[in-house]
Amino acid sequence: MALLTITVQRPGDRQPTTWLFDDVFQARNARELASQEKILISNGEDYITDFREFAAWVRREG
Repeated sequence: MALLTITVQRPGDRQPTTWLFDDVFQARNARELASQEKILISNGEDYITDFREFAAWVRREG
């Protein structure tokens, strides 16, 4: 399952915050709002996995 991400940092925040969305429309709305407010740092996509998939990736098996 893909998770859409946006990383934002409001003025005065010490660290950026990454938000995860599983709905493309909500992610798009959040990205647009963050962009309008000039707090958007980055946006991307992450994935949910399990240990077996991760171990296979580490061992270059998949």
